Amino acid sequence: MNMRCIPKMIIYIFTLLFLFFDKSISLATPFQAEVVKSATSSSPLYGGVSETQMRALSQYAQFGFLAVREGTNELPAKITNVTLHGMAYWQGLKVNDSILKANATKNMLELTIQRDGKSYLIALTNEHPFTALQIANTGLNGIVQKNYGDCWFDAALAAVASTPTGQNLIASMIRQASPGSYYVSFLDQPDICWPVKLSTIQHYQLEDKVLWASLLEQACLLRFRNEHDGGQIELAMKALTGKIPRQATSLSSLAPYGSLKGEEGERLSIAQMADIINGALLNHEPIAIGTKSKIGLRMEIMTATYKQAGVDLDSKGRPTNPNFEQDLRAGKYNSLIHMSETLKIPLILWGNHAYTVVAFDPTTNMITLRNPFGTEERPAPWAGNIDMDERKRLVQDLGQGYIKLKLDTLYPYIGKLIWTTL
Repeated sequence: MNMRCIPKMIIYIFTLLFLFFDKSISLATPFQAEVVKSATSSSPLYGGVSETQMRALSQYAQFGFLAVREGTNELPAKITNVTLHGMAYWQGLKVNDSILKANATKNMLELTIQRDGKSYLIALTNEHPFTALQIANTGLNGIVQKNYGDCWFDAALAAVASTPTGQNLIASMIRQASPGSYYVSFLDQPDICWPVKLSTIQHYQLEDKVLWASLLEQACLLRFRNEHDGGQIELAMKALTGKIPRQATSLSSLAPYGSLKGEEGERLSIAQMADIINGALLNHEPIAIGTKSKIGLRMEIMTATYKQAGVDLDSKGRPTNPNFEQDLRAGKYNSLIHMSETLKIPLILWGNHAYTVVAFDPTTNMITLRNPFGTEERPAPWAGNIDMDERKRLVQDLGQGYIKLKLDTLYPYIGKLIWTTL
């Protein structure tokens, strides 16, 4: 070998080695950067569980915590956030806890955490104890209102439970933590869990005939603590479906989510209401009605009577004539007495109450409603008195709270219609 070629060969070899190592380093750099980025990001972490396992486990569940790795490995990890009233919150997980171990099964995530030098085991569940088929088979008769003024919730629940999609939604809301403990997550707040138990059904004096209805009613009483005596159907419908419901009413002030109406203050016609009801039922959309209060209905009758008698009224429905009382006693408005009798509407439905719309026949204009009481035989303090003779004449009692009547008969009582797409 020519000695003069050796230096050139050495230079050539060193050049190849430099290029090789330089290329290796450049290929490794993005990988290392990705590790650093992943380690410092705040994202849901479930220990050493594979992504496939995690996707299967969290398909419907939001366990309610965030964590970051404490090192370059999956574990240990540090809890950085716990959702208020989420499942992790109720199971005792706290910010700054360290996850030492995680074990995922089909319906359970078990975490071994460390806090103040002590180890704890926390189980988070994705077990849905009720199927849509079970809810469909039990039917609406399992929902019974008693002891609470939550007809607005029970009527909406029955409406949702009467649809195939709604049955699936209800099944997804209930998870079982142990033989006697459950969680309910309403669909408008999926990250929040309400713990309910078999042992508290008697405490709440609930009389639903099926367990899933009692668990949902317990969760309603926990969440809507200030709504026990007259909440809104639209609140319940939104909680049970996760969607803002549609509302038809004659008064815009009663429409927090918007209303369907004619000119300002003009009541929807019977034909318009019939179209809404028929369309919702054909599309398998849950629909319920709220009746006017007894006082509100009588005020409407009085206003109509005054107008027909030629009495001018202000925006609040009061006579504008400052001498109205004197003129009335003097006999100027004697026709009011006769008109009030002819315009009288019998109180055949419970005032300020909610009913589920079950069926409607547009050819006969007959509508079927379900009262969440399940029966009208027992009195209730918020119901007022019902003229039973008029009820028997105008309403077909089908039993178990189901009644059938002409939409024309129902029309004066309707305060609002609430329905939603699914």
